[in-house]
Amino acid sequence: NFNTDVEHHNAVEWLVDEAGVDVISYSVGWTNAGDGRGTGPINDDVKSAAQKGVVWAGSAGNYALDHWEGTFQDSDGDGWHNFTPADEILNWSVSAFDDVSAWLSWDDFGSWDGYDYSGSNQDYDLYLYMWTGSSWRFVDKSTYAQTGLRGEWPTEDLSTWYGYSATNWGIAIKKKSATRDCTFDLFTMGNTGAVEYNVPAGSLCSPADASECVTAGAAD
Repeated sequence: NFNTDVEHHNAVEWLVDEAGVDVISYSVGWTNAGDGRGTGPINDDVKSAAQKGVVWAGSAGNYALDHWEGTFQDSDGDGWHNFTPADEILNWSVSAFDDVSAWLSWDDFGSWDGYDYSGSNQDYDLYLYMWTGSSWRFVDKSTYAQTGLRGEWPTEDLSTWYGYSATNWGIAIKKKSATRDCTFDLFTMGNTGAVEYNVPAGSLCSPADASECVTAGAAD
């Protein structure tokens, strides 16, 4: 039973050292919890358990239809990412009374030292919009600082509950202060179908990307 990465670490230690389990079956996926290449605090818990002989079986994450991946492109030079040459907003449909969430990360985590990443100096922001039936209305934004300091991860996230009726939501990515065009992973939640411009490849969450995790998926 956990909510934070610290509580997660304590739970895994208890399972391994106190309960003495041989197998951990794990149907949880974390977004923005690592660089997508097997490092990060959640993945370290998997590695620690595996080193003590525990088999860690985890879900792939079920985000194949909720994921977009791509490199920043700004064909019109206005500072906003172009998902296509004519479209700067990625949208998805959400049912009534449902949560709306989006998580963005990009390839600038730096090195992992077992406690934290060295930090990002490529600063991008995330904006959330709601479709009114005739136009996009701004709702919220995520503008964490990425100035290159240790602990400043290349991540942004948004979560809200808004309205009583089903509608479409949109995400836009703005380059605030970056010297290169980074490659993004964007996850959404609340979809009634596939997110626009869906990219299933790269949709593994932590710790499914850990080499020590026996990652399981399913296809219809």
